[in-house]
Amino acid sequence: MGIVLSGPAGATAATIIPEAKKVSGYLGLLSSYYFGGSGTVTTIADTDVNTWVDVLLTVDAAGTFDKRPQAMIDQDATGFTGTGASGDPYLFSLAGLDQEAFGKMRVTGLFTPDIDESQLDVRLLFTPNTSGAFGQFGIAEQAASMTQGAVQDYFVEPTITFFVGNTIEDIGTAGAPDAGLFQLQIRSSVEGVFNLRGMTAYFHS
Repeated sequence: MGIVLSGPAGATAATIIPEAKKVSGYLGLLSSYYFGGSGTVTTIADTDVNTWVDVLLTVDAAGTFDKRPQAMIDQDATGFTGTGASGDPYLFSLAGLDQEAFGKMRVTGLFTPDIDESQLDVRLLFTPNTSGAFGQFGIAEQAASMTQGAVQDYFVEPTITFFVGNTIEDIGTAGAPDAGLFQLQIRSSVEGVFNLRGMTAYFHS
């Protein structure tokens, strides 16, 4: 059975699909792993255990895929800041979204713990715009329960969902210099190595 598209009378796939792209889309940042290379390593040292740590990511030259909703592109042509290097994490912009919007972040990578019986968590840390009622806050998920031995790779692919409430709403700021932002962080219960392959933010406005 083929895919059935529903829409106004007389609408066709040629008109429905472009309209859908105006309100739904994604922004993907992929490492060289997807182009024959490798991911980007973040080392969790003893001082980083049980602490939220910014994740490093070197994006491949062909690894940026910007298919965000048109309203977001109109507000912010790039959609993120940062280089993914130490001390300069990628910050994803919520410019162009309002309180009817929602999104999710999908992360793919590997974690190699130094000790068995450990846990890896991921979170999105949100920074509201200056009109936000609260300060920074996070939405966290358990990414892996690592109980099958130390010094081996555990595949992780968590997805974190969120809605755009009034704490992070962009409230139509022209040019989006004051839009809400979010970034990816990890927390491990033991020392180890996180190899990030890529992350993709999905939006529906």
